[in-house]
Amino acid sequence: MNMSVLRLFCAVVIACSCFLPGGCGQGPISPSWSASSEWDGTATADRADFNTVETSDRAGAWVAGFQDQNQWLMRDLGSVNVVTGIITKGRNYNPDWPCGESCDQYVTSYVISYGIENGDEQFYTDANNEAIVGVNVALGKTAFQTSTDIVWRGEARLAVDGNTDTHWHHGSCTHTVYYPGEANPAWWVDLGQSYVVGRVVILNRQDAVPERLNPFNIHIGDSGPDSDQVRTNPKCGGDHLVDVTQPSISVSCQGMRGRYVAVRLPGRSRILTLCEVLIFPAVDPTTDLTVTDVTDEGFRVTWSPSPDPDLQGYRVVVSEMDMVTAVNQSTNQTWLQVAGLTLETDYVISVRVLVLSDGRLSQSNATAVEATTRMSSSTDLEFVDVTETTSMLGFTWVPPDAVVTGYRVMYGQEEATEQLSPSPGPADRSAVIEGLQPDTMYNVQIITIGLRRESLPLIGRNATEPDECATVNGRCDHICSNIPGGYKCLCRNGFVLMTDAHGCGAVGPPMDLAVTDITDEGFKVTWSPSPDPDLEGYRVVVSGLDMVTAVNQSTAEASLPVIGLSPEADYVIRVTALFSSGGWRSQSEAAMIVAETGRENLLC
Repeated sequence: MNMSVLRLFCAVVIACSCFLPGGCGQGPISPSWSASSEWDGTATADRADFNTVETSDRAGAWVAGFQDQNQWLMRDLGSVNVVTGIITKGRNYNPDWPCGESCDQYVTSYVISYGIENGDEQFYTDANNEAIVGVNVALGKTAFQTSTDIVWRGEARLAVDGNTDTHWHHGSCTHTVYYPGEANPAWWVDLGQSYVVGRVVILNRQDAVPERLNPFNIHIGDSGPDSDQVRTNPKCGGDHLVDVTQPSISVSCQGMRGRYVAVRLPGRSRILTLCEVLIFPAVDPTTDLTVTDVTDEGFRVTWSPSPDPDLQGYRVVVSEMDMVTAVNQSTNQTWLQVAGLTLETDYVISVRVLVLSDGRLSQSNATAVEATTRMSSSTDLEFVDVTETTSMLGFTWVPPDAVVTGYRVMYGQEEATEQLSPSPGPADRSAVIEGLQPDTMYNVQIITIGLRRESLPLIGRNATEPDECATVNGRCDHICSNIPGGYKCLCRNGFVLMTDAHGCGAVGPPMDLAVTDITDEGFKVTWSPSPDPDLEGYRVVVSGLDMVTAVNQSTAEASLPVIGLSPEADYVIRVTALFSSGGWRSQSEAAMIVAETGRENLLC
């Protein structure tokens, strides 16, 4: 990337070195360092230069002055440069230091921004729009090799010290026995625990004889630490060849797990030199990535949960085909509702698993799927039914196919200035406007509220029913009731509607009311059946003289046995005839009789 200003937003308190490969900033203008904060005068930002030498007072690193979440380190390169890589190196921990293990800290993850002017920068992302930089788990770990040349030296530790200088004479590369070489020389590192290895990056010697590395094998497994054990670990691929014109090679070892990672040269009389070995752990990617509920402005993305015990969450990136990112979001759920997209547009959705192990953040390869948003969805409603009464207008509708957050209903006689409250919600399918004037035309507007826009108002002019009873009430003998499309006459109790549907005729009470079969706990009540064709039945009420009801029962027969009463007690029996005509009910006056229960039978 081209840049004159480089900024690292570091994720931990201490970032000890930042190295810019290729000698960036070594031109006529001296580069300058700045930082979010500095611990003191011995830990200033310029001490972060990779080639800084530790002084007698142990000053050899930049240390942030505050333990906050947004620490950053910036280098002004002085001119526009092409930067091919960035490497950070952690503090060289010494257990004798007074700070103890708290000094054993590394940059575990960081993001990078760059630009031509300070303050006008953009964040770097990879081809999958990811900004988190992986962690080299081999850095500073214990390393071994089958031999070390006694003249040229080149200890095994030099391949994991963070120094990426590929010039062997600068003392940054390993070296096995020089002459005559050895059979199958190997170098390996103990990672301290078993990792699923994603890739192994090897920095090859560039000052001379880079071809010595070809061919080489990589072994990964838990057998070790002896060389005989390490070489029995499974191979990552077969024979690998490095391009001798390039300083490094990256070998993918997805799915292989092990504590020991070895580089081995097969054959006789081989010499192994490694300038740096970087090992990046892998995380199993997501599975079952699916896109559903596609609309013109978004969709729902789901995937199967990761079984990783160190799971921190998931990173979802939604990009257009030109790699312009629309969504870059983390979530702890196994789904994400994506909204606010452009209609009729192709999108690439990638999901990565994020894990945090031993304070170090890692991520899986991206699982990707493509989806296309739909054409513009109509937010207009389609009415199913309109109900009108003298004081109410009701509406029922079919919802639109767009995503709806609610509806707004406006109404009024001349203009729709009143708003229905509360407004219908997204799941509602109807609305009722009450308290209206009868026989009045109303202007009604219903507006659908979508995620990004509102529909045009659906405008209707609907009139409430006229108050027919107010104009023709004199035609009903007793009671007038407005109904949809007209009115209906009702009669008071003791009367029934006549055949003209307006008049009310008196209904006599049931005749020949009698009480028989009297016992100490009840009796039988009988009466003559009514000949009225609208008869529905009878209501029998039995009460004590204190008007406490003992029985209140309907029957279709002209008799009713009554039981469960008290002995030697007086009861009032009332019988009313019930009628139903045209859906309206009425009843006759009550016929009444008094009866006394018998004396209780006592057995001696």
